[in-house]
Amino acid sequence: MKVNIQLFLAAVLVFISFNAFAQVAAWDFRVNEEMGDISEIQLKGATLTDKGLVVSQNKWATATYSGKALKEKTLIVMATVGALGGGGSAFTIDHTNKDVFDGVVLGERKAGQWIAGSNGYARTNASNTSNSFVETVGETVMMAITYKEVNGKTKVSIYRNGNLLETYEKRALATYQNDVEFIFGVRHSLGNRAIGTFTGVIQAAAIFDSALDAVTIKEAAEKELSGASGSVITSVPITFNSQTLLVASENGADASNWYEAKDFCNDLVADGKAYQNLFW
Repeated sequence: MKVNIQLFLAAVLVFISFNAFAQVAAWDFRVNEEMGDISEIQLKGATLTDKGLVVSQNKWATATYSGKALKEKTLIVMATVGALGGGGSAFTIDHTNKDVFDGVVLGERKAGQWIAGSNGYARTNASNTSNSFVETVGETVMMAITYKEVNGKTKVSIYRNGNLLETYEKRALATYQNDVEFIFGVRHSLGNRAIGTFTGVIQAAAIFDSALDAVTIKEAAEKELSGASGSVITSVPITFNSQTLLVASENGADASNWYEAKDFCNDLVADGKAYQNLFW
């Protein structure tokens, strides 16, 4: 279900101030809601349940993007791992008309290993010597990959549950503008081909137009994983400028005491701090 970005505050997972970081798009597959300059999710065999988007071999999903050009960015995705191989992506940004992509890829180079997948390994660490972590089937994890320009190269940092797995520098940043899509379940698509398979359940995903810092990612992971293990997220209606807005409430707390909506929810103010396009 496509939701007006200005009114979309339901099913917000965690409240964190990203200050200058702007969210480009976000999805919560458990309630089938999305926000941003994106199309509704197109299911390519994947299924939506109250647990999330279920993906496996030949079962994936995509959404087209019509927003501003993206270079520096952060990809964040929360997913439950169903298999360690397959070389698919839980979350990819891709071009529809050329082979350029960046994705959160599992098991392409080695079973159970998370990497920053990319076209021809252009922004992938070819040696992978610094990332020896091996994932476990059944784990629910929050993966984040940041892409930042440093001296004409791309500084890539990969985080699992807020902990840094590896960081390195490689070729120049890719630019995503026009004919762009987001992909869930396969590494990337090329023509009619869907390449690689991620098997599991994808709960939520988001992309930002900057490289989030390590502290922000760590806080997001701690709060999100804590929420996943016990918090109950509900929606509380708030009236602002004659508009009824939905603000998330954790464990029944009164959200109306926390946040004052501004500019139809593009920005929020809480305790004097700006909260922008909240999702994580």
